Amino acid sequence: MRRAIRSERGHAIAEAAFVLPILFVLVFAMFDFGQWELQTTQATNAARDGARAGLMAYKTAEGTTSSPGGSGWSTVNSAVAARLAGQSYTLTVACVGGADETTKPCSSAQPDVDRIKVTVSWTRSSLTPVTNAFGAQQVSGHAVMKVIGVPE
Repeated sequence: MRRAIRSERGHAIAEAAFVLPILFVLVFAMFDFGQWELQTTQATNAARDGARAGLMAYKTAEGTTSSPGGSGWSTVNSAVAARLAGQSYTLTVACVGGADETTKPCSSAQPDVDRIKVTVSWTRSSLTPVTNAFGAQQVSGHAVMKVIGVPE
């Protein structure tokens, strides 16, 4: 075994002092961005559930959290709330038509032609101090589905 020369003592500690903080920053950032992606997936799934629930009741589904619509909006909101289990969120339900998704009143939407668009969003704070520098992040998901009429 070779003994460390006097000038080589402490190099490993000095190198670790430089590398470990960078490693921790990367691990914490990956964890936080992973959580952000998970919440984005949850928002998209909640919007998909809401859109599916509002397919038949689309005539009264139009509205937002600050200005809720009729019974159709309540149906969509219940489906979203069931998916998010206590998470506070902002919900927007609108009807769109055409390839450019032009917003139109849901009361005039036509079955099998127009679509219902559900957007769910909320603000999340960082879980680790590493991504705290970016501030609060917006999480949102949306789903667009073709409205259907009453089966004949």
